[in-house]
Amino acid sequence: MFQQQTKAKELIDKNNNNTISYASICAHYIHQNPLRANLATDLAQWKFSSYLDLAGLRNGSLCNRKLFFDFTGIKEDEFIEESKAMVSKDRL
Repeated sequence: MFQQQTKAKELIDKNNNNTISYASICAHYIHQNPLRANLATDLAQWKFSSYLDLAGLRNGSLCNRKLFFDFTGIKEDEFIEESKAMVSKDRL
């Protein structure tokens, strides 16, 4: 399990042409895993998710919210709307 080779990919979109950045797609993918596994029916239901911190629904220490948005260049309000839209698409 720990011996497989992994690949690293830079998560910053250097072109930033108003598309969803790779960093944002990765975060959305991770946040949707509990939904896909039928462990939750809404992003805010999974208490182990960083989505709660990033969406401002919890003031916890699971992740550094300011650092995430500053480092990735993702706008907080856009991230939350993208999260909702991506779940809607996936759940159809």
